[in-house]
Amino acid sequence: LSRKIFKAVIESSGTSRLVRIWANFEEQNRKSWAETQVPLSKNLKVVRGKIKVDDALIPAIRVNLSGITHFLINKRYFNSIKNFRDVFEKLYRRKSLIIEACGLIFFQRLSRDEFKINPIVYVRKTRTLVSETSCASGSVALVIGLNLKSASVTQPSGYSLFVRARFRKKYATVGGKVQEVLHNSMKTK
Repeated sequence: LSRKIFKAVIESSGTSRLVRIWANFEEQNRKSWAETQVPLSKNLKVVRGKIKVDDALIPAIRVNLSGITHFLINKRYFNSIKNFRDVFEKLYRRKSLIIEACGLIFFQRLSRDEFKINPIVYVRKTRTLVSETSCASGSVALVIGLNLKSASVTQPSGYSLFVRARFRKKYATVGGKVQEVLHNSMKTK
């Protein structure tokens, strides 16, 4: 098998900085693996508690990352929420959030180190609410919030991201399968 290993710098949603990636490309089946390092914020904070949704208090784990705060919530509560925008606006008021973006990461544990997520992200300035098809920051928050070393996190798109936390080195790695679609161009898979 012939393999190519290369490095690249790409733009990515969720950050204004360019992101370095490493890819290992297998010539024969034109598929490979790419990953990047995500620095952990100096303000990284994990808080277990509850959030108020309608008239109920539901358990949530708050994870403050650079640029976004995520609340990890067991997926069984997903259908109990009637108005996501209302939930986010109340979170900003009650939790004194000053960060521009906030996510509710509904997760389901499939095995010891395998999860499935449904991320809903709200951007305060534009008042936009998005049911994401993939969320790398939410996947990183899940690994950090559950105090795991690593996990495979299936996204709503059906693709999986593999996340490893390196707490002592203050970064996480996020990787997944990629496929070449054009020379010098990659499509996530």
